[in-house]
Amino acid sequence: MNSTASRILALAAASTLVSLAWAKEPEAYFSDDFDAKVIDHITVLPVLDHRIENPEPEALNNHREMKRAIKIHVGKRRYPMTVETSLDYLNVITRDGLEDQDPKMIAALGPEHARYVLLLVFEDSAVKFGVGKTTTAEMTGYLFDKESRSVLWRHTGSFKMKSGIVTGIGSKGTALLQVTRSVMITLPKKPKE
Repeated sequence: MNSTASRILALAAASTLVSLAWAKEPEAYFSDDFDAKVIDHITVLPVLDHRIENPEPEALNNHREMKRAIKIHVGKRRYPMTVETSLDYLNVITRDGLEDQDPKMIAALGPEHARYVLLLVFEDSAVKFGVGKTTTAEMTGYLFDKESRSVLWRHTGSFKMKSGIVTGIGSKGTALLQVTRSVMITLPKKPKE
């Protein structure tokens, strides 16, 4: 093989490389009342799309990889769960309510009978083009106890993917899958009985 052909192959290979990175994230918050053993069931609300620019709650929740991310990364925690799909459950949630951990808002989350409620909040996503493509995403997870009207667990995760000139197909799906993993990895698994 001549040197020109070798260079072309090397460039093609380099342009298809994808690098994945997880930024150093803040440590997860746990309340003193958190006890994985007593959580008998979790109600998972639809993902709240809190992006400042172009929020798309329906598209986000219907995205194949978002559904897959919840099934895999929430399911791995071993808590029995129900996944709610009605976006109406998100109507009671405000930015201030989340920041202030508003007890009234927490008590109103999800179905009336639910006690432990998991909420994933999609905070930010961006795609930047340069030499290749960079996709970033940020998400925060909350586990609420409606009975005590408190936050039991909270964690913010992020994801960054750099892809070469030729790649980039499916980068949004990869970002959704991996940012969910980044958030959920800190929620302890329910102990096996």
